Amino acid sequence: MKLILTAFCAAVIASPLAFAGKCEKGKCDKEKEEATLLVGKCKKDCDKDKEEATLLADKCKKDCDKDKEEATLLADKCKKDCDKDKEEATLLAGKCKKDCDKDKEEATLA
Repeated sequence: MKLILTAFCAAVIASPLAFAGKCEKGKCDKEKEEATLLVGKCKKDCDKDKEEATLLADKCKKDCDKDKEEATLLADKCKKDCDKDKEEATLLAGKCKKDCDKDKEEATLA
């Protein structure tokens, strides 16, 4: 009977120690795995932020290019309007000159 009690006590005392080592190791591995996942998530978030920043920079560049293009088109339109005004003024001056020449001719004939 004494032998049975001794074996039972030894089993009760030793069994938590055996499981404690296993549990601690599993817990540590789980924590490492969680830390690895967390680092991976942070890296993905960082990459996502970089990607969003790149997309934003591209959008700004496209907007800037669009503004430049619109300004160029506006400048071209102004230049064409200016050229048209000069052409109309030249035609008007030519008409005035012809009218003046015609008046001189009529005055000479009279």
